[in-house]
Amino acid sequence: NAKDLFDKLRRFDAYPKTLEDFRVKTYGGAAVTIISGVLMFILFVSEFNYYRTLEVHPELFVDTSRGQKLRINLDIVFPKMACGFLSLDAMDVSGDSQIDIDANLFKQRLDLDGKPVDESPELHKLGEGNSETALETVTQLDSNRCESCYGAESSE
Repeated sequence: NAKDLFDKLRRFDAYPKTLEDFRVKTYGGAAVTIISGVLMFILFVSEFNYYRTLEVHPELFVDTSRGQKLRINLDIVFPKMACGFLSLDAMDVSGDSQIDIDANLFKQRLDLDGKPVDESPELHKLGEGNSETALETVTQLDSNRCESCYGAESSE
């Protein structure tokens, strides 16, 4: 029955309680209890403060990735700028122009609402054109090119 089952389970108790008659409360036991409680609290606060602190390890590393290029993706909309006037120049921290940039610039015409006029953007390789040819192509009307963008063209 259930009582026998609980009696068998009680035999596995590793820390049996003594009877109330055999328990003795002493000042030494109270002192040990208070000291251990205070010590646990101090250790807890100490570990919590250590957890919250920021450790600074001043170290110097040599950047060995100097020859590597940084990948940069841009998505910029110029609603009133002719595509022929848009270009991209790359320069590093020391002011030297970057040569052999493996990159493409996609230009896409937009209507007055900012929606694409053509389905596919026009591909331009960086570094292939110059500003003189860009100004000339803006003044020539060609249906296959990105021309005037709603008032941004020159008055000439």
